[in-house]
Amino acid sequence: MEWISINNYLPAHNEYTLCWDGKDIYILKFRQTTDKRHKKRNGRWDVGGEKYFFDDITHWSPLPKPPSEK
Repeated sequence: MEWISINNYLPAHNEYTLCWDGKDIYILKFRQTTDKRHKKRNGRWDVGGEKYFFDDITHWSPLPKPPSEK
């Protein structure tokens, strides 16, 4: 797994990712937005709703694929 800097590129709209804020790892959804509060990142990271935002995310990584049922 490799971490991707948010300065390099951002995930797709509504994609859940692993996120790093320099201290902790989270599973968050990225949402592209034109909301001025999130303008510096061209989007926002949240837990899938409108209530909790994470503004200090520095890196992200796609979620791993789930296990296959064999």
